[in-house]
Amino acid sequence: MAISKITGASIANGTITASLLAADTATQAELDAVSGVANAALPKAGGAMTGAITTNSTFDGVDIATAVAANTAKVTNYNQTKADIDALGIAATSVTGAQASAITANTAKVTNYNQTKADIDALGISASSITGALPAIDGGSLTGNVGKVLQVVTLSDTTRRKYTGLANGTWHSSYTALNISITPQESNSNLLVFIDLKYGVELGTHGSSYWRIKRDGVLEPTLNGPEDSLGYGCFHQARFTTSAMEYHMQTASCTGRQIAANSTATSSFTLQFRSQGATTQSINRDGSNSSDSSKGAHSPNSASSITIMEIAQ
Repeated sequence: MAISKITGASIANGTITASLLAADTATQAELDAVSGVANAALPKAGGAMTGAITTNSTFDGVDIATAVAANTAKVTNYNQTKADIDALGIAATSVTGAQASAITANTAKVTNYNQTKADIDALGISASSITGALPAIDGGSLTGNVGKVLQVVTLSDTTRRKYTGLANGTWHSSYTALNISITPQESNSNLLVFIDLKYGVELGTHGSSYWRIKRDGVLEPTLNGPEDSLGYGCFHQARFTTSAMEYHMQTASCTGRQIAANSTATSSFTLQFRSQGATTQSINRDGSNSSDSSKGAHSPNSASSITIMEIAQ
């Protein structure tokens, strides 16, 4: 639509005609088109856009496409691996001192998460600086510990006993109170044996008293010593003359001798004694006959025991 400029001269000269006015008058369609454009325009005060916004320039000096790409990279790189970071080729000179310290501190935290015992020992932490209750440790869950005690079996006897009418120079198995069995948990473990036996011998002219231990009916040389033409294998022997042993309670002991378990089958240990020159043997008391009827000032009561510990190797 072309609108001619109406001047005072045109009015004065009578040049405004109906045809000129008709040509310069906007139609309804033209007015509706202008109204539609105005309604779709974004006010200067701002508002909500209902369609996509594109530009081949910048908004307030910011290249939106470039900024979006940069921030997307930051999000993607948030969980980068060491290889990803190495691939960036960041020069060491571009890292500040504070940043380097932070990296070192956090690397140490990650590295120290799975420290070995040697790593922890190297820290030199004093036991006095550790506070709070420590969690309970199940020893059965520990593995690979040489010297760990796998199990302990023990028997004790406090009964006063006296065996009479014994055949001279014969090994006797009459005393069974300390016969013990153990079933090893590991075939390559060791068995640590402790025996503390109190006994006495009745009056005789002279002789000896012997004690030995058998494993599954066989003499165990490591516990007793070998038996050969020169002597008996035993873990204890005491020689007496006249009343030297009658009024004295003796101790037969085996203190921590080790033998190999060899298997996980049950092993049975039995004690035997031998009287050479006497026909009696007392346990947990002296050998005097007077002790049988009167527990006087010199008549003792005692206790005997045997303990076997299985030790991991």
